[in-house]
Amino acid sequence: MEADAVANLQAASNRREDVTVYVATPVPTPALGANEVSLSFGLVAFGPGSDDAQWQVLVDEFIAGDPQVRQIVIDSAFSFDPEEMSEKYDCFFLPFNLVQQLQDLSPLLNLDPFLDTDPTFDRADVIGTSLTQLQKDNKTWGFPVIIQPQILWYNYDSFLRNGAIPLGNSWSLDQFTDSLRALRFDPNEPPPFVPSSFGGTYLLMLIGAYGGLPLDYRTEPPTVNLTDPLTVDAIRQALDLAKDGYIAYQELGSFQGGGGGGY
Repeated sequence: MEADAVANLQAASNRREDVTVYVATPVPTPALGANEVSLSFGLVAFGPGSDDAQWQVLVDEFIAGDPQVRQIVIDSAFSFDPEEMSEKYDCFFLPFNLVQQLQDLSPLLNLDPFLDTDPTFDRADVIGTSLTQLQKDNKTWGFPVIIQPQILWYNYDSFLRNGAIPLGNSWSLDQFTDSLRALRFDPNEPPPFVPSSFGGTYLLMLIGAYGGLPLDYRTEPPTVNLTDPLTVDAIRQALDLAKDGYIAYQELGSFQGGGGGGY
């Protein structure tokens, strides 16, 4: 151990002349005049919405269009607690919607007065229901920044070769299951449908398509409903597809110990 320590010390000493270490200093606040402000922006981002360069472009455009805002400081945040984020930042970004499951909305600011007085904003320009999903108690508590669609990849040639119905905008649940049965002509082959990500989201979506809602995430904590006859029947239909080898199955939880819990 002593020999390793001496060797490491010598290696560090040899690099002293050609290695430069930079330490980031706090972003200085510009000298603010009357009615000028510096804003702090908390950014919790991973995947879509995590591009620092695009956020900086947005910041530059915002500052250029608002003479009162002299500076916006972006800070990488790691909290999902709206109360903690609102105490630390003037505004913040989360990569998902928490509005519907929050019981206490007091840490958030109602945006409607700002939206109503902005002559460049039109609620009709917001895609689909993305704005209404951020509304509760007839008030708007957030603004949609990104949309993350669920994408289903498929092999068009395989569909045609096996007489399955290709995807379309009007693809129904019955057509989906008929296609699975047409594509699984060999019981020794893998299931025709394999989810591209971990977790049970695809199962919950399929159960929902069959008319069941076993977990309602619109409440906090989520409402568990595993006994309603409609939900039981929907779960059975979805799991039968897995049992028969038409879709790959990923368990939602395990009771065999380790770091995970059971659901």
